[in-house]
Amino acid sequence: MKQLIISIEQFRITLRLFERAIERMNQSNCCLGINIPQCHTIMEIGLAEALSVNELAEKMILDKSTVSRQVEKLVQEGIIDRIPSPKDRRRVHISLTSKGKQIYKTMNDSMNEQFQTAFQKISKKDLAIFLQVFHQITRSLP
Repeated sequence: MKQLIISIEQFRITLRLFERAIERMNQSNCCLGINIPQCHTIMEIGLAEALSVNELAEKMILDKSTVSRQVEKLVQEGIIDRIPSPKDRRRVHISLTSKGKQIYKTMNDSMNEQFQTAFQKISKKDLAIFLQVFHQITRSLP
């Protein structure tokens, strides 16, 4: 049992270091006066291409009102478009504008490059194991 407690503490220490590294990466990749929550919003929309505010809130694990405020700011900045559903006028999809797509591409390419550099230092076998375990831990957390 003591061994497990030490392992948990070591994991949490390493996780804090990882979180700080990710935060530094996020700060360096968010550009043009866009804050980190807005960057996360742009990344989720860019991955999905188009989705509703409710779907975006679910993906981001945030309440709809928080996401709606982020979306509104990004609409005003010309980064996101609202597109009424042709089938149901009550439903609105959001997607990236040309400007938003360029920001998404710049951020995504930069993050991919940074992770690719980090992953080159790890064997493919170890990386596969890490990703599998990391995924399992992520899914196990509340």
